[in-house]
Amino acid sequence: MKPIEENSELLSWCREALSDDFNRQMLPLEASNREFSRLQRKSDGHSVILMVSPPELENNRQFVRLSQVFARGNIPVPQVIKSNFQKGWFLVDDLGEKYVLSFYDDANRSNTLLKAVDLILQIQQIKDPEIEPYSRDRLSMEFDLFGDWFVAKWLGDPGQKLYSRHEKEIKDAKDFLLNAMTNQPVSCIHRDFHCKNLLVRNDSIGIIDFQDALYGPHLYDLASLLHDCYFKHSDTDIELCLEYYLQNSNFSEGIDFINAYMHLNCTGIQRQLKALGIFARLSLRDRKNTHLSFIPLVLDSLIHSAGKVPPIQTLQNLFTELKLLVQNKMETPQ
Repeated sequence: MKPIEENSELLSWCREALSDDFNRQMLPLEASNREFSRLQRKSDGHSVILMVSPPELENNRQFVRLSQVFARGNIPVPQVIKSNFQKGWFLVDDLGEKYVLSFYDDANRSNTLLKAVDLILQIQQIKDPEIEPYSRDRLSMEFDLFGDWFVAKWLGDPGQKLYSRHEKEIKDAKDFLLNAMTNQPVSCIHRDFHCKNLLVRNDSIGIIDFQDALYGPHLYDLASLLHDCYFKHSDTDIELCLEYYLQNSNFSEGIDFINAYMHLNCTGIQRQLKALGIFARLSLRDRKNTHLSFIPLVLDSLIHSAGKVPPIQTLQNLFTELKLLVQNKMETPQ
């Protein structure tokens, strides 16, 4: 993909759309093949986001369709201002510069989390034929990213030997986790509802990276929020948010707190195992090392969460040993 600053055709396209010249700020790389910039018009400071999304690698039409679906449901997602599908160029609304993450150390952290839970409840009301079901096969494939990419390819021989010693436990845990997820009632889910996809502007939260939404386990987005790969929430905040969710959710009937807490932990564990595989794949296949620094945090969270689910508590030993292998790898010059 040609660097934005060298693409005169793209820059001209942006100037025409904004009817002015602009200042450009590159935004951090994410896990997809897309690149983002904030364009601020010089005349009045109005800003928009430029998304360069290779059409051969990304489902751009799905992005636009779902932006319309969510907007009809009053979900605060960026709307497309101008598009060129052939080139993969999109100008979209700027929802703000502050991530929800920046509010997690604030005294109002709990209020911020509860606002995010309100958005999850709102997303669950979305019903549209554009949104596909989250199949068990897909959940299974995502679980396997952990063993295939993180353990076998990124950690290599030491990881494979460790994995082999725990293979039966991992297989049993996979079956248990997938059953816990597929037995949940189904709703629309964002699928990456975490602190780096939630933006704050004027005390309101906006949502980005919504194009992979599916119909899946109703606790999935809550698990994404509370078992975040980029921030470790306290048990107190997790319990507070789950209680609030159950008080306000359409899916709480017949579900007690203890059962919901177990399912929330199972869903969070599956997501974080998938994330470890994706972080490793980003490094090895895509040459993006941007997410490797979060691996120890994810493993700490997995050690903690596994201890709260008796059928898979034995995996705590595996995660603890994996953390040591990761520390050795990161401390060894490559």
